[in-house]
Amino acid sequence: MNTHTLYLTSTDAGGTYTEPTIELFDLTQLSLDLSEVYSNIFPDYLAINWGDESGLEEPDITIFRDYKTQSIYPEIRKGASPVFFNTPFKHIFFPSKTALKKSITMRVNVGYINGSTTKFTIPLNVRTEGYHQTVEDLDLLNVSMLDNEDSNSIFTYLTKKDNFVIQNHDDLDIEYNSVGSLNLSSYEDTSLQSINETQSLLSAVTDPVGAEDKFKFITNVTDESATWSTDFWGYANRAVINFSGTSYNATGFNDNNNVTLISPRHGISVAHFDNDPETNDVVFFYDHTTGNSISATIVDATDIGDDLIVMRFNRDMSTATTSTGAAGNLKLYKLPQFDNEVISHKYPVITQGGNFIFDSDHYAGVGTPRIINHTSVSRGFQGELLTRISRSVTVDLGPQGMPDYRLTNVSPILSSFNLSLSGLSSGDSGGPIFIPYDNELLLLGIWRTAAIAAGGLRNFGNDEIQKSINAGMVTVGNTEGYTLSTVRLS
Repeated sequence: MNTHTLYLTSTDAGGTYTEPTIELFDLTQLSLDLSEVYSNIFPDYLAINWGDESGLEEPDITIFRDYKTQSIYPEIRKGASPVFFNTPFKHIFFPSKTALKKSITMRVNVGYINGSTTKFTIPLNVRTEGYHQTVEDLDLLNVSMLDNEDSNSIFTYLTKKDNFVIQNHDDLDIEYNSVGSLNLSSYEDTSLQSINETQSLLSAVTDPVGAEDKFKFITNVTDESATWSTDFWGYANRAVINFSGTSYNATGFNDNNNVTLISPRHGISVAHFDNDPETNDVVFFYDHTTGNSISATIVDATDIGDDLIVMRFNRDMSTATTSTGAAGNLKLYKLPQFDNEVISHKYPVITQGGNFIFDSDHYAGVGTPRIINHTSVSRGFQGELLTRISRSVTVDLGPQGMPDYRLTNVSPILSSFNLSLSGLSSGDSGGPIFIPYDNELLLLGIWRTAAIAAGGLRNFGNDEIQKSINAGMVTVGNTEGYTLSTVRLS
């Protein structure tokens, strides 16, 4: 999906403005920014006609900002203009199914308490994406001379957009299989399945904005037990949204670091908390049904690089008993497997955290990753083609108190859900990020960097990362021969 931001400005209350024609290519999300519209006289009415068949949008006019539920950041950045002027309004425009260009007229009216109305007219052309928009510029990578009487050639090009490799030739008799793309894979089916499953998981959720308890999934955490919160937005679907395979308490830790199970004997966490985890520390997991604790002592731990630690436990967590002596029930997570690059916002993810807006990391929301296995191509000193695959992924979180436009980038059917944690901060590191798929959660990674509206992690779906984790399991002890359980998504 393409994006475009439209900035409207005015200098007084009243007047008519006609903007230059805007060219939109293919499916496009337009963000309407009204922060520079005149507001010295208070506006008391806003109407947006997007120009398509969506009907008239008349947002509620909010005079005051509620800092308990709304971010102060827009006010800091843009000044104390009306709340609804500092909030971008977003709309998705679809190209015509029968024509190369669809021309429409968008209109915005702003009414003021003195009776004046400012009117904006914005012509739009929504064009069906052509080949140039698909690939952008081409770089010539190679010319291969053919051994034939006409000295024909095969030309290999690299596209500026998405790093597609394209071959062309000047001999009609040549038959060969296309190289295809360095990063293109058929993720459509698995992406669609994940989107539909996520929509199903969220469909019955009451909008939790402003209600902290709706985001909190575990409470009353002690060495003996914890309570899985019935107020949590995902509680009704805990058969899928199963967090029992991540620890939420430990003895010997100095920080709020989580450990997540990747085999019956092994867990994984971030390395940047000094000495957390380490040998002889005790971590506590919580039974999926009862909430009773299941403890495990770390008998060895190793830093595998990439800010990751793999550890071995003193007992098999798939058969370990709870603090009451009853049989335990913990989740052992599978990892996704990505064979090549995945474009941004292809999958929804369920994220844990909460230190940014709440008081601990015992909260969960929804986000979406940017490019996975980002592939870059360059030339070496000898002219050789070099390919680099990034091990890192950034996950976008939506702004608190607003519809999650990042989920809209994943699919329009997720656009109405507002379940973002909005940001991360110190203490959220080690929290897991999951892709809902095939009625379970696939462990995409664990938080290692924090930011407002985003966070960073190592991509557990990357083949090299998986090799490092498997090697770490051997280093700490793996007489059972456990290997990572993976699900191929391409």
